[in-house]
Amino acid sequence: MRVLVFGAGAIGSVAGGMLARAGHDVVLIGRAPHMSAIRREGLHITGIWGEHRVTNLACYTSLDEMPGGRAAGVVDLILVTVKSYDTAEAARTVKQLVRKGTLVLSLQNGYGNVETLEKIIGQEEVLGGRVIFGVELVEPGSVHVTVYAEEVLIGSRLGLVELDRLLAIARAFTSAGIPTKPTQKISQHIWGKLLYNAALNPLGTILRRTYGELAANAHTRELMDCVISETFAVASATGIELLWKEPEEFRNLFYEKLVPPTAAHYPSMMRDIELGRRTEIDALNGAVVRLARDAHVVAPVNLALTNQVKFLEDPTGEHHWTR
Repeated sequence: MRVLVFGAGAIGSVAGGMLARAGHDVVLIGRAPHMSAIRREGLHITGIWGEHRVTNLACYTSLDEMPGGRAAGVVDLILVTVKSYDTAEAARTVKQLVRKGTLVLSLQNGYGNVETLEKIIGQEEVLGGRVIFGVELVEPGSVHVTVYAEEVLIGSRLGLVELDRLLAIARAFTSAGIPTKPTQKISQHIWGKLLYNAALNPLGTILRRTYGELAANAHTRELMDCVISETFAVASATGIELLWKEPEEFRNLFYEKLVPPTAAHYPSMMRDIELGRRTEIDALNGAVVRLARDAHVVAPVNLALTNQVKFLEDPTGEHHWTR
């Protein structure tokens, strides 16, 4: 395949790097320091999936830098790995590369990314992905795979992409060392990831604790239980189908199977705060709050966590985010 990764930070670099190592033709679009380091010395991948140095990656900071620019040749698969607040801009940019047969796969956190891509690019071209492994950008040119809980899941939200095409992409990722499976319930799985992130990320960021520490403490565990219960209530009120009928069913999975493999992990949201960057809280707990208000139900714990993270983002209330 010819693959383009748009927004090649931690997750995008690992996905693109592993695919390139397996022989695929991969282009990374990312921030200048990271792209420059990869051009000089290759991409250094370390962690639980082994140590690799990938030197066959094409790296640019924009589509205009590519040979042929925005009219470059056919791209089979575009991976969108930008932060959720940049999804609309990314969609408008990569749309120019979408040809007959091109698929666009969101490997992002939060609610609304797939829908945004569909609206701008087209429902028949867009896939959703559920990623539940962790990666840190150690320094420009170097990424570290920290944790892995379950396979990447990919699928068409509306069932408009043939199963054979999903299987081909899943096989390519799996052969490259990233276990991946197709699913006909990608929206429900994305909501499962939202439940996981909404329960862990803001608390881990505010308290500067690992996922395991949060799950082990009765006080934070009660808060996470409330986040999960509120999200289930909002889903029910808005007609969103989840994979679990009751909050307790998800909580059992969450504490027994999902948290243990990621127990030593700190949320990437905390890193965003440390670097003075905008977080994805609006696509996580903030999305639950918006849906709750639209449905005239309450989600007070999600609201409290959203507002506390927003304070950490911008303590003075004077910053106007442009990215």
